[in-house]
Amino acid sequence: QLMNGTSMSSPNASGCIALLISACKAEGVPYSVNLIKRAVLHTAVRVDGVSILKQGWGMIHVCAAWEYLKKHSSAANDDVDCHFRIRVMNNGVVNRGIYHTVDPNDGQNGTDKYNVQIHPTFPSHDTTPEMQTRRIEAEWHVNLVASHDWMVCPEHMVLLHGGKSFALRIVSNHVDLVAGVHVGHVRG
Repeated sequence: QLMNGTSMSSPNASGCIALLISACKAEGVPYSVNLIKRAVLHTAVRVDGVSILKQGWGMIHVCAAWEYLKKHSSAANDDVDCHFRIRVMNNGVVNRGIYHTVDPNDGQNGTDKYNVQIHPTFPSHDTTPEMQTRRIEAEWHVNLVASHDWMVCPEHMVLLHGGKSFALRIVSNHVDLVAGVHVGHVRG
């Protein structure tokens, strides 16, 4: 019997996470929820022949995630529980992402510029003075990497608790950018 969908992907993902937590405990590797999430996301493998719109980050790669956890375990205790809200501004319009259409027949050349705003949001359940101090002192040194040559962004940024923005340019006349749907990511 072949089964698919969330009925299979959720137990599979849970099992993969359980393996990572078990390995951390067995080997004495410090971990946190946020560190495990980053390990899984940053080591996911794209599935050839499947649209990125259908696969998201890709397939969990447990061995690579384990190596990531061992390499970055020193950050486990420095984690501040937060999520990042991303907003993209273009001509006064706010979006969660960039929806850029390319029409090679419209005669436009050059680049389109977007302002990407990143705002850390912290849960309100932990209001201890220690946690408030960690939030205020939060500082992330981020290396930004665009997934395609037609996306141009800064290489580095420092993100503080109040948020920050950076300019992202889409090179509309790039040779790889033909009419159709394109998906790109800026990872940090």
